[in-house]
Amino acid sequence: MIITILSRDKISQNIFKENILDITNFVTLGTHSNQDSNTLKERINFALSQNKDVLIFHALKRSSFAISKDWNPESVADYQKELYEISDLLIYTPTLFQSSYGKTLTVIKGDLSLLKLKAS
Repeated sequence: MIITILSRDKISQNIFKENILDITNFVTLGTHSNQDSNTLKERINFALSQNKDVLIFHALKRSSFAISKDWNPESVADYQKELYEISDLLIYTPTLFQSSYGKTLTVIKGDLSLLKLKAS
């Protein structure tokens, strides 16, 4: 199983990571939008070779444009299509700005029940 967490900043990424109950049962992997497709595949294949489920923390590209409080990332435009295709669960963690307007994490693909989170 591959679970991908998309985020635009380290703070929201780390807040989400701290809420995963069984994180030690996963191989964790960090990726970003500036790496090429071959490097991404190489890293994912290495993680899968560990015979554990994989958590990919993916840093989205930063932009000089401000995002709206309702913005969600889109495959190909904001992150590699391969991540969408291989992920059983794909989640976007909102920025602190978006969170201040009440936006919570967004499940882009899959079922959140695949991941055990601390009760909020």
